[in-house]
Amino acid sequence: MTFLFTDIEGSTRLLHATGEEFPALLEKHHELLREAFAGGIEVATEGDAFFVVYTSAPAAMRGAIAAQRALASHDWGEHPVKVRMGLHTGEGVLGADNYVGIDVNRAARISSAAHGGQIVLSATAKTLVEGAVSDDVQFVDLGEHRLKDLDRPEPLFQVVADDLEKDFPPLRSLSVRPNNLPAQLSSFVGRPHEVTGIKECLEANRLVTLTGPGGTGKTRLALQVASDVLVDYADGAFVVLLAPVVDPELVPTTIATTLDIKDEGTTPVLEVLKAHLAGKEMLLILDNFEQVTPAAPVVTELLSAAPRLKMIVTSRSTLRVTGEQEYPVPPMALPDPDRIENAEQLLDYESVRLFIDRARLVKPDFMLTMANARPVAQICSRLDGLPLAIELAAARTRILSPDELFKRLEKCLTLLSTGGRERDARQQTLRGAIDWSYDLLEESEKQLFCRLSVFSGGCSFDAAEKVCDPDAELGIDVFEGLESLVDKSLIRQTESDTGQTRFRILQTIREYGQERFFSDPHADEIRRRHANFFLELAHEVEQRWFSSLEFLHGIVTDTDNLRGALRWCLDNGELGMGLDLGASVWRFWLFAGQMAEARQWLEELTEHPDARVYPRHLARAESALGSVTYWQNDFGETRRHYSRALEILRSLDEPQALAEAIYNLAFLEMVEQNFEAARVLHAEARARYQTLGDERGVANTAVGLGIADSLTGNYESAVSLAKEAHDYFDPRQDWFGMMMAGFVEYQSLRFQGRFQEAWDLMLDTYRRTFGGLDPSSISSLLESLADVGVEIGKAELAVTIAGTAARMKDDLGAVAPRSLVRVEDPRDRARAYLGEEEIERFYRDGYEMSSDEAVRYVLKEEGLEV
Repeated sequence: MTFLFTDIEGSTRLLHATGEEFPALLEKHHELLREAFAGGIEVATEGDAFFVVYTSAPAAMRGAIAAQRALASHDWGEHPVKVRMGLHTGEGVLGADNYVGIDVNRAARISSAAHGGQIVLSATAKTLVEGAVSDDVQFVDLGEHRLKDLDRPEPLFQVVADDLEKDFPPLRSLSVRPNNLPAQLSSFVGRPHEVTGIKECLEANRLVTLTGPGGTGKTRLALQVASDVLVDYADGAFVVLLAPVVDPELVPTTIATTLDIKDEGTTPVLEVLKAHLAGKEMLLILDNFEQVTPAAPVVTELLSAAPRLKMIVTSRSTLRVTGEQEYPVPPMALPDPDRIENAEQLLDYESVRLFIDRARLVKPDFMLTMANARPVAQICSRLDGLPLAIELAAARTRILSPDELFKRLEKCLTLLSTGGRERDARQQTLRGAIDWSYDLLEESEKQLFCRLSVFSGGCSFDAAEKVCDPDAELGIDVFEGLESLVDKSLIRQTESDTGQTRFRILQTIREYGQERFFSDPHADEIRRRHANFFLELAHEVEQRWFSSLEFLHGIVTDTDNLRGALRWCLDNGELGMGLDLGASVWRFWLFAGQMAEARQWLEELTEHPDARVYPRHLARAESALGSVTYWQNDFGETRRHYSRALEILRSLDEPQALAEAIYNLAFLEMVEQNFEAARVLHAEARARYQTLGDERGVANTAVGLGIADSLTGNYESAVSLAKEAHDYFDPRQDWFGMMMAGFVEYQSLRFQGRFQEAWDLMLDTYRRTFGGLDPSSISSLLESLADVGVEIGKAELAVTIAGTAARMKDDLGAVAPRSLVRVEDPRDRARAYLGEEEIERFYRDGYEMSSDEAVRYVLKEEGLEV
């Protein structure tokens, strides 16, 4: 294939110069090029850039010449459009909808070295087009040039033809500007957003500091950006390697040595540097500044002395000097290993592309297939998207399959070692990279960092303070300590979906911290404080979940911490605490769609030999397990666990828990159609709640009795009980109670054939609880609307949202008992209005909708505010 790349030179400046005229100008540019490139295949167009592939090199050449002639002859007014073009012939592999491979990269780099109006081609392409184009076409030898990302100089040629410009400045290659940028022996993969972001920072600021923990690829990003912008600096770009330097006083000397500046006797080196750089237009990359941060004033002095000097600094922490722009380097984008439809989709993730690229260095025939797609995704996710860790893991594919490699990553710090010999010693193992950061911490910071590793998936400031240092024994303010660890890139500060600030340690770094944490004499007590903190949080959620989903949303971010606390309780003889914790968070598991996990934890807790030592907690856990199996529709197990809970509670003085157990059992009787038994139990629970003064419990039993009445045809009584429940729930904005009371009324209306009223009631219930329903309730809402939708002439909408409800229930793993809900699949009734193919299409469309999209669809169809 012959690959042709083009883009507009100075497109950003052109955009600013033309303003509103730019879109029309760009459209004309596209029109002219597409007409000229008609003989090729347009693979990709991004902004002002074209990528076109030809099976004939002469055809590619003719297309490029025709395009340049068309651009040159068009009247652009005051703002001519200058397009650079590059051609190379080689091999390309079709990956997804694009071509990939080193020859594709070579063509792109050739294009980026050209100037607007110029056509540059490789020696391979020149050989194939000579003698196959018209006599007026000639080739000018431009010599050999180093191009970014390519490990050897490339012979390049300029196309000269009638009606084309002939005179251009030297090519924009690494060979035409002074530099010491190292030739990279492996390709640069992905990270276009970061490269663009750093370039934008560098355009607006003279000092840009790339921060991040070891292994995030700060150095490689800095070198890539330097290669990209090298031609913009008349005096070149130079990288100063500070990793071997431990004395801040030696930073000026190291910079001077790199720039080959000689000592001038008694004149201080810094003064010599300032004088040398004063008139220079140069880019300096100061790599690994973290261990010489006291030398930060040197940076300020050099920038002050040299107005056209710019710097990129890579460091675990910022320099904290005037004019500094920090750019935190994130890990690479990660796939979800549990959502893989095909291997090709993984190529959208740069972490996966990096793994494949580096694996092929040691195993050239390595291919991504459906057989290894999930293990590859798991490896990248387990390693947090850290480029260094991924590269080290990929090197192991020489002897291990991805599946074998993932299974051995449990202790990744040990496995990921012995990187390439050309690496700095501290980068040959992931442990070395983290050691480097850890050794720079103050002793109190080291202790805080290690204690923070007790958290899985991050923590809030409140959690960090109460678990790591409640008695101020570390001798450091926890807030200041967290700030320092963020600044040194050992932890990351993020914001949760609920707007809460959280602090997170990447898993690979956390593993390092945990190894050191276990040597802390307070480790056991810290683990206990961790479990206690999340038990208290679980109690708060248990008490308030029905009035605001904020508490359930908040605890979702701590899923891994809950798991860690439960495991510690089970493994360390704290079964009472574990039973209490498991019982307190079962509704969280329902909300999160993790019922199978909930059942697994609760079964392990309740079946533990020591469980009966804690009867009160055991009864709560048995009751929670009964509720989990209830939602899983495993009613035999539900009865077993509810009965166990009731048996224990009847022997204890726990009147509140006893009333709750009787109330739960009443619902099971209704599921099994034992309505009289259910009414007796509801009445008993109701009386107990009234004695206790528990108004919410009384309202709950009104809902239960109302469901029994609606299912047995006592509609007037059912509606009266629903209104009683509404009188309690509505003023308190108890979203769950409002939904349940609304459902009783809906059932009564629907069973009487009052479908439009039932539809309106459910919509009104949703609107009154807007933003306050959990996924399970929303799926029930959609299912209820779908059930009556066909009856009121909304067959298409009903089938669509029935698909969404079905998908949500699949995701949640929880379904309301069919014998209580008694809704039907609307597809059968919809056949009176829709064809089979339409029904299938609408249902499939709904299945692929999110819950928000489905609700918005309903509201829009009703002409209601979305």
